[in-house]
Amino acid sequence: MVADFETECVWQTDEQRCEDPFEAFSVFGISFGDKPGESLQSLAKGAMPDRTAEIDRLFEEGQPTLSMLDNLKAGQSFPLVKDCLGTDSPIEAAALVLCQKELVGKIDKTPGVIDELLRLL
Repeated sequence: MVADFETECVWQTDEQRCEDPFEAFSVFGISFGDKPGESLQSLAKGAMPDRTAEIDRLFEEGQPTLSMLDNLKAGQSFPLVKDCLGTDSPIEAAALVLCQKELVGKIDKTPGVIDELLRLL
């Protein structure tokens, strides 16, 4: 997300604002992230060239956070599921989804989790 003082703010909550890696630039009025090479996706690919396919998949399915991208570097292969359910174990994820009805709503509200959960299972 790129924001400056001339455009309308795109954050809905303070939490989203805190997770935006470019927020500090916005606060200071500096334009960063408006060029293709400065996007979070591009920076992540530069930092982890061996994980390019996974990074592309995460951005196609939703808006990954910095912690999700950090988990990719650590070798985690289902960061959206891990972030949403607290586990990326197929058995634990299936049990949580089947036993905790409130998680279904959380999964529906989080972009990309359903596709990743299906791949995990």
